[in-house]
Amino acid sequence: MSVIPKLPPAPRNLPSFSFREFMLDCKSALDNRNYLFLLVGYLFLGATIGTRVTLEMHLYNYFWQLLPAQIRYFPLMGIIASILGFMITAPLHQRYDKKPVLISCMVIALTFLITPTLLRLMGFFPENNTYFLLPILLSSYLVAITAAVVGMISTMSALADIADEQELQTHRRQEGTLYAARAFFGKASSGLGHLFAGIAIDIIAFPVGTEPGTVDADTLFKLGLVDGPIAVIPGIIAIFFYGQYSLTRTRHAEIQATLNQRNGAPEPVFTN
Repeated sequence: MSVIPKLPPAPRNLPSFSFREFMLDCKSALDNRNYLFLLVGYLFLGATIGTRVTLEMHLYNYFWQLLPAQIRYFPLMGIIASILGFMITAPLHQRYDKKPVLISCMVIALTFLITPTLLRLMGFFPENNTYFLLPILLSSYLVAITAAVVGMISTMSALADIADEQELQTHRRQEGTLYAARAFFGKASSGLGHLFAGIAIDIIAFPVGTEPGTVDADTLFKLGLVDGPIAVIPGIIAIFFYGQYSLTRTRHAEIQATLNQRNGAPEPVFTN
């Protein structure tokens, strides 16, 4: 048998599930300003992510004219970035509050994602099929995804802190509602990003089924505009909303102390 010594017990007067209770739960969560700011921020960030994911292969094949053997290195960089992100998040959170870590990482991620495209549009980036093109693209991608991973972990950790704040205000634990609503809004906004990217491809009249190297320069320039400065706009708006998050490490420690004093030490819960 194992023991979970600090698992909070369910409230004795907890009402049975109903659509009305579900809507009240959602309203209660959205009444928390810190949660609302994170949710709206992720809504805009998801639009940027969805747009860039949709255009990713167009950029690799046509804008950068990479070969399949070169494109395969980007998923590898993503794996390495995920490992690095997990390794450095805890030390960063020990030294800094989550808000500056989150905002800094989002700024770094967006900057390194769009900088190669912007530099190419301005004529300051290595030409396609040159030696330095792939290493620079991979390095930029590695930094961007590492920062994005740290930012996402920071967001999830902030949601856990908000759950404590929510319990202090409402006497109810709402982790399920908090995380589920965030997941829903993330998927919805990402879908809007995919839709926007598809519409943009139609607007710029990007040719279907054409060979890399045969698309005219004007169309490629428009593709770069969509992937770079246009796609990043929702991400910049997201940073503004993340900046409104106000729950600090000191305040969260006070909340936990108050909850521990109010709830006392719960009886251990045994599981098989």
